[in-house]
Amino acid sequence: MNISIPASLPHGFTVEADNVDKAGWHDVLDRFSDANIYQSWSYEAMRGGEQGTSRLVLRKGGEVVAAAQARIVKTPLVNVGVAYFRWGPVWRTRDRAPDPQCLALTLACIRDEYVRRRGLSVRILPYLHSDQREALQPVLTNARYDLLPAETPQRTLLIPLAAGLPELRARLEQKWRNCLNRAEKNELVIEEGTDDELFGKFIRIHQEMRDRKRFEAMSDVNAFRAIQRDLPERHKMRVFLASAQGKLAAGVVSSKIGDFGIFLHGATSDSGMTSNASYLLQWRALEWLKAHGADTYNLHGINPVTNPGTYRFKAGLCGRNGRDVHYLGTYESRAAGTAQALIGLAQSMRRVYRTSRTAIRQLHVATKR
Repeated sequence: MNISIPASLPHGFTVEADNVDKAGWHDVLDRFSDANIYQSWSYEAMRGGEQGTSRLVLRKGGEVVAAAQARIVKTPLVNVGVAYFRWGPVWRTRDRAPDPQCLALTLACIRDEYVRRRGLSVRILPYLHSDQREALQPVLTNARYDLLPAETPQRTLLIPLAAGLPELRARLEQKWRNCLNRAEKNELVIEEGTDDELFGKFIRIHQEMRDRKRFEAMSDVNAFRAIQRDLPERHKMRVFLASAQGKLAAGVVSSKIGDFGIFLHGATSDSGMTSNASYLLQWRALEWLKAHGADTYNLHGINPVTNPGTYRFKAGLCGRNGRDVHYLGTYESRAAGTAQALIGLAQSMRRVYRTSRTAIRQLHVATKR
């Protein structure tokens, strides 16, 4: 698909940067089926501070048709840096069919604001998957965004939720379904909700699991607790906990802001290892997402090499329902001049750190076999 990028905004379109308040941004996200927690005000504000966050809104005839939130990271002592967009922009409005031209225009506006006007480099990890590559990758390249070749695209499992629950259950992997059946006979007590107290309970068993497995978490669950406190009720994550004989056995944290759900965190306590509680909680999370209008459940990352146990668990839940996809990857639109050399050095150091961390994890997995 060849999408042309307009040199200026077409008639009726307007764009604004950093001109929306917190409540207004929440309302903006409610318009989009691809809205997600990583584009929520609370996610970037709680992680990096409000001073390091920027937001752009595209309107047509006064109506919001796309939006994007960035974390701005600048090199100390010099006024250069990168604008990071994670799972943005959001551009699939709920009241009309997706329009790639809208995505193209939004990408052009992002480049104009952050590269041309602010002298930053832009890095975008869009919420786009490998089965959309043919249709949408040309939109990114035509908008002058280059795929970072050193970045290995992340991989995930997506479960469509259009089918009825009996059919979804029948299409689970057989062993996974057997574990779910056993969990339902174990007299587990389930709590669920958005309360801070529930999140605190989840963190305790998450830490217990980390101590048992001796692994470094990919994301800070305590930061997500702070994000939860700041989110409006309609956007809060859903916490699911299961107890066996009065002791916490397992927990799951999922999110739904747009029209899809995301599995964010899971944990099993020492005492819950034989309860199969994690199977029951994942099924309960899937039921909740479907009941609240989600069309897909994103299991949010798999790596059969560095984390084979989690991969097998998620693959069993996916069963014959879903599909294994890669994200399209991270795309960059660069600033010119000496600033880019500094940014390139910082990015190279970050890649070395990531490679080293992956190697350590692989060694850890190998020594456990």
